[in-house]
Amino acid sequence: MKFNATRDYEKDFAEADKYMKNHVSAEPTKQFVPMAFNNIKDREWRIQNRCPISGYLYIAHRAIRAKSKYDIYDLFHRYFKNNKIASAPSLREIADAFGYKQLTMPREWIEKLEAQGAFIIEQIPVKGKPEPANVYVLGEYLPDEIIWYYGNLRLPRPPDTVLL
Repeated sequence: MKFNATRDYEKDFAEADKYMKNHVSAEPTKQFVPMAFNNIKDREWRIQNRCPISGYLYIAHRAIRAKSKYDIYDLFHRYFKNNKIASAPSLREIADAFGYKQLTMPREWIEKLEAQGAFIIEQIPVKGKPEPANVYVLGEYLPDEIIWYYGNLRLPRPPDTVLL
């Protein structure tokens, strides 16, 4: 038995091609951020993709996981040694990283992210400064896995689960 087409598919494909040539894509809404490995280090990329998720990626990128000369608040001993992943960029530093002169947008991002459960903000005293510094606790680690509060959250599998 031979297949007999009831429609003219060549005509349909030609119309679809014509539509696609004239089709203008919608303006990006920043719902999705194009991300390649280590794009967050590129200042131009950060300025082109300014949104709360990029702010979160920048804060997470600055997480302290080892002793370093850049660890000015000793987050390694205060948090990492206690199984927490923490970062402490200042609001001014985040604004500068994304090309803002004012702190309004980064402050709004942090409020949104905190409301969504991206991190827990703790404040630690700083010698010589009247205000405490904000520390963003991004997640915690267990002996065999890292649990992020936001993003790629991996919950432990119950021990009696069978994978097929």
